[in-house]
Amino acid sequence: MIVGAVLAGGLSRRMGSPKEGIPLRDGRPMIEHVLDAISPVCDRVAIVGECRGWDPSARPALRHLPDLHPGAGPLGAILTLLESGMATGYLVVTCDQPLLTAELLRTLVRSASASPTFFRLPSGEVLDPFPGYYPVEWLPTARSLFLAGERSPRKALRQSECAFVGIEADRLRFLKGFNTPEELRELTAQ
Repeated sequence: MIVGAVLAGGLSRRMGSPKEGIPLRDGRPMIEHVLDAISPVCDRVAIVGECRGWDPSARPALRHLPDLHPGAGPLGAILTLLESGMATGYLVVTCDQPLLTAELLRTLVRSASASPTFFRLPSGEVLDPFPGYYPVEWLPTARSLFLAGERSPRKALRQSECAFVGIEADRLRFLKGFNTPEELRELTAQ
């Protein structure tokens, strides 16, 4: 069983307000676009974090997991998820990736292994750790690195064996996260 997880616990300092609730051009909050992409791919979907800008009860089938490591960044949220016991594997995205598609996420899940799995370019360039597949087998490593003070998933994953799925450069735009008002204006202008 694969659980989809949307990380929605950040402080949104660069955006100035909680990103998950920001309405996009169609009037729907950013997080709803993300949920529309991940829901058809996973057996169940969870929101991890405080989710200050959107009410998870708007979708009753969602499970809301409070971050057990608030303020510790995305690695703390991933650790919360891996410790939840909800599944053997987690497809993790962020609430600020509204261009994700179910097709891309299915490609990632189909290639998932017993190691964390991510997209990379044909050149070998590794991309951000979101979206990513995080198997429960990674829990001991994630916990150990977290207890040693690591808070960055990217740095933690550099110290781990990972698997990769190729993605063409022309599809990178679908993975983009929007973190600032300027990036949001760019998105709404498209």
